[in-house]
Amino acid sequence: SQDLIFLISELKDLSVTDGQYVHRFEQILFKITNLDEPDSILLLPQFFNDNSEHDELMFSLIHSIEQFDDIIYATKLIQVLPNLYENAPFWCSVLLKRVRNNKGTEQILNILLESKDESFRNFVNSIFLKN
Repeated sequence: SQDLIFLISELKDLSVTDGQYVHRFEQILFKITNLDEPDSILLLPQFFNDNSEHDELMFSLIHSIEQFDDIIYATKLIQVLPNLYENAPFWCSVLLKRVRNNKGTEQILNILLESKDESFRNFVNSIFLKN
């Protein structure tokens, strides 16, 4: 939606050096979460950062994208895994560890992986094995 795109651009425009960065990030993320837009799962992972000094924001991102039912979450997550792993391998591993701990999401992810090619399945399994 236009609202989601606007809020994502607001997140992109935030400056880490701003003294209000964490507060503003949380405020915008709260608005995004309240939109209840499944496409936020595709757009929010770009903000994961393995070098972030704000782990609380990384967990807020996780909670925001995990709010959706298992089918929506797994279907969207599988689309962003390669980019997420490339940009933030640690947080990608955290997300997959959390998927593994949720049997419903894990089952759906495994079903979705069956339709992917072998190299993609191996890629996801390699991340699972690192956990």
